[in-house]
Amino acid sequence: MNILTGVLDTWKSAVDAHEPERVADVFTEDAIFQGLHPYSVGRAGVAAYYDSQPRGMTADYRIVETRRLAEDVVLGYASVEFAFTDRPTLPVHLSVVARRTGHRWLIAHYQVSRLWSKTMKYLASGARLQRLQVKRCDNPANRRSPQPRTPRLIRTLVPTSGRSSVVLSCQVDVVALRVVHG
Repeated sequence: MNILTGVLDTWKSAVDAHEPERVADVFTEDAIFQGLHPYSVGRAGVAAYYDSQPRGMTADYRIVETRRLAEDVVLGYASVEFAFTDRPTLPVHLSVVARRTGHRWLIAHYQVSRLWSKTMKYLASGARLQRLQVKRCDNPANRRSPQPRTPRLIRTLVPTSGRSSVVLSCQVDVVALRVVHG
């Protein structure tokens, strides 16, 4: 078993069991964590994030690429699907940096991004759409500010009847595209 598989298997087991403290234990004390909400640093932020996730959420992953950056550092890229009991599966990209600390490999950096293409394929499939919300974060004064950026609703699109075509022009700072289906 490769290093990243071992780390992500432990992470997945804790996520699937909805055990936030066990999830956090897979991370370094100073881990940079970016889920789909504002980032945090350290295990407490990781535990709080996973504690806020609904019970029954599970994660299935597939490692796409790994690189050994140093004797004690591994970079990984994976595709992950978070499944829920009450809503559609959420596909995401996951980038991680695992670092050996003592005898264990732990996640030192974790960043998730959404797979927009699957959302767009869903819309293009003719799925009945109730509402589409597009949100983005704005912090024009200082893009590198450590302050959390607050999502701002750009537009809610509601189809008038039947199928509707929606064309979106998204900028880099778009962080949420929410499809509410009927």
